[in-house]
Amino acid sequence: MLVSNTQTFDSRRTLLTYEIGLVVWRQLGDLVSATTALGLHRLADKQPITFVSEIKKRIFNATFICDMGSSLLTGRPPSLNYRFARLQLPADVSDRVLMRGGEDLQRALDALDSNGWNRDGDIYTVTSIRARTLLAPILNQSLEMFLGDPQHIDGDAIK
Repeated sequence: MLVSNTQTFDSRRTLLTYEIGLVVWRQLGDLVSATTALGLHRLADKQPITFVSEIKKRIFNATFICDMGSSLLTGRPPSLNYRFARLQLPADVSDRVLMRGGEDLQRALDALDSNGWNRDGDIYTVTSIRARTLLAPILNQSLEMFLGDPQHIDGDAIK
């Protein structure tokens, strides 16, 4: 009797895990579709830095990173590829300063180093997004090798 109940519990847990995984996978697909439909994967270069322009970068980069992470966890190919997207780094400023805008935002932008990082050593949500966005093309290439057809991998891809 105990074995039977354990098997039933494991079956229900497995089914529930599968259903939750499928829901999350579909929601990520909807997110990828929405961000590309809005054109966030092809933002124009050298736009003035505003709340809206920065939020667009943050949303797309976070979506791209989630897509890569999902591929790592599930073994499914990513929906997005760095070759078909412009991964623009958002400015490393706090959400509060970004929402204030105006002179506060300009002061924070002027204080960034030449690579767009804050010099104070503060770590914001966007700091993590920036760091993971820099690694995303490397991760994307690695996924191409591990999930792709081995016949299409040559020595240059491994270098």
